[in-house]
Amino acid sequence: IGQQSRDKGVDTLVQAMPRVWDEFPTARLLIAGGRTEFSPQLRRMVTSLPPEQRARVTIMDDFSEDEKPELFAACDVFASPSRYESFGIAYLEAWAAGKPVIGCRTGAVSTVIADGRDGLLVPCGDSSALASALLTLLRDPTLRREMGERGRAKVQANYTWEKVTRKFRTVYEGAAKSSDHGGTSS
Repeated sequence: IGQQSRDKGVDTLVQAMPRVWDEFPTARLLIAGGRTEFSPQLRRMVTSLPPEQRARVTIMDDFSEDEKPELFAACDVFASPSRYESFGIAYLEAWAAGKPVIGCRTGAVSTVIADGRDGLLVPCGDSSALASALLTLLRDPTLRREMGERGRAKVQANYTWEKVTRKFRTVYEGAAKSSDHGGTSS
């Protein structure tokens, strides 16, 4: 759930799925997000899969914000193997829906996801490691539920609108006070 771009790692996700399907042949892959210049290449990747695998992939273009809760509710695992994220709001959205997440050890993602606690982290661009992480979660419904619950608790403790707004207010008030004192700090 995010833009259909190479930076979001959807190519790595498509490459990981044949190994997942070897063990879980009824697993489905949903790629939902805004189209980009990478979208035609993504569609070619999916089209190149064998017909029985291709039938297990759904690409949903340009969904509305109102549809997001339904998309998260429909998944067992949220995997976003992005090559770069400035923060990773989609992980918070997945956790708010009680879903475990998989991300890459890159940028802000590794500071948002507590590896092994509320999600799993894999090396960037490593489809084999991603497949292993997906299989770990698909094999263990209890682990999925526990990680999803820990993620939801993290969102409720740190990322509600009220808490985020309070943090912004504190930063702005601190900046305003600094400005009132000539912009210098001691």
